[in-house]
Amino acid sequence: MLSVLFAAAVIFSPGNELRGEAYPDAHNFSHSFLYSIMQVGRFSFLWIGSIPLIAASFIYFQINKKMREENNLFQNSFYINRWVSFLMLFAIIFICVFPAYWSTGILGQHRTLNVAYFFFIIIWFINLTVWFNFYQEKMNYQIKKRIKEQLFIFLLLGIMLTGNGYSALYDVFSGEAYCYNKQLTKRFQNLREAKYTIKRNVVLSPLTNKPRCLFVSDITSNPKDWVNLAYVQFFKLEEKEILLENK
Repeated sequence: MLSVLFAAAVIFSPGNELRGEAYPDAHNFSHSFLYSIMQVGRFSFLWIGSIPLIAASFIYFQINKKMREENNLFQNSFYINRWVSFLMLFAIIFICVFPAYWSTGILGQHRTLNVAYFFFIIIWFINLTVWFNFYQEKMNYQIKKRIKEQLFIFLLLGIMLTGNGYSALYDVFSGEAYCYNKQLTKRFQNLREAKYTIKRNVVLSPLTNKPRCLFVSDITSNPKDWVNLAYVQFFKLEEKEILLENK
């Protein structure tokens, strides 16, 4: 009941009409449908082609065989038709993407894709169970121990050397993370001390070592920028203005 109530408050908020004027392609079905299908193809290709997921899928073949012997849910393929399970993979992306296009005409941000990926991974392995079980009677294949060990190493290397795994390792071993932490520590000290100075303007050096695995939105030379104002509120410097040093 509360969910419906708060959802209604968001949907029928008078500000939505004003905000909607900024998106000329909103509520355009053909545009929303076409671009949603394109995003389904794009993210399906990126996610299914992921090296860690491919390696994990081969390892899962053996896990599924063991679970099939012990669990009725796995024995009955989660009671899902194989073609339905296959379509569910793409449907979950479409369901998460289409509302964004319908509301604004653009994808805008990828938080909806984070939600889609969470369910995509779950449905992917359910899908593997369904198809592994379907072909179980037609083949009796056993992955050798040596191959399983190689796949596990391949999985670890895939996680470490692709995506955020690679970015995190790069930040650590290149020194970017250390320099970023050092800059932020110095900035934090300057802001804490600024409260006790008589100067109105607090001038900060730009962040030159931004890590790859974190999105960083730095302050600007405009004291009214939302990031600058967030600094002001956090450090309780309402009587001062935060500026970016011009170099």
